[in-house]
Amino acid sequence: MRRILTALLLLGALTACSAQPAGSPAPSAPDSPSAAPEASPASTPTEHWWADLTAEDLPAEVTDAADVVAGSGAVYLLSELPEEDIALYGYGSDTLTGVLLRRGEDLTHLDQPYLATENPAAPELWWDDFDGDGENELAVLYLLVNHAQQHLVQPHFYSPDGAGWEDQALDLDAQVEALLADMTCTFDTDSGMVQVTCGALSTSAYLEELDAPLSANPLSAGESVFFRRSGTAITAVLPLSLNSSGQSMVFANAICSLTFGADGPALTLEALETLYGA
Repeated sequence: MRRILTALLLLGALTACSAQPAGSPAPSAPDSPSAAPEASPASTPTEHWWADLTAEDLPAEVTDAADVVAGSGAVYLLSELPEEDIALYGYGSDTLTGVLLRRGEDLTHLDQPYLATENPAAPELWWDDFDGDGENELAVLYLLVNHAQQHLVQPHFYSPDGAGWEDQALDLDAQVEALLADMTCTFDTDSGMVQVTCGALSTSAYLEELDAPLSANPLSAGESVFFRRSGTAITAVLPLSLNSSGQSMVFANAICSLTFGADGPALTLEALETLYGA
């Protein structure tokens, strides 16, 4: 069966090179929040090569993320929850896009970026009732960008739906835009004190090294996001930057809870924490 899988993969690669339909360019790994595509069912001929696979045909050992980026094979076991018989596989050494999500013998194909090209780390899998509906969901945290200036995680929540999954992704760009719209920022050029307020929440810091004046949009966020979990509660930490003429400095964190509503996952601001004393 391993030889059959190899032959199918080679055939799929040749087919994709010679008969790829117009309007279906090969996906590329994102390097910014806006470039991180949402997961969607695959619509190119590559969906067919895995259609007849079974769990026995897939890798049984987790492949190190660095080896996946290096292109050490064609299909990789990225992460798993053996107690739930759930596993996540990745394929495509060039694009790092496309996953197979397995539960038992059922496989679901998603056109999802799954690794960062620099400092890669395997997706995290969490299994619990995160939305409070009485049924467990699979949270998958895909680390898509990971370097000194940016740490971007894209969380997806997969709910079992028959033999497949219903996918809900956090729209980070939209959530950050809504959070920033509710914040006000002041900067005292004499003392160097910056203050950020959002409703009843407020934080301040002294940034004497920051030049005035502030830019038209003094606050920015969303370049990086970190997630932590306590039971079914998920917290997002968004670094806040203050922008002035030719400068941008991270000075505080927006602490948000991840909640679920009619429109899917959302961020609710819980606290503002400065990184410098005021």
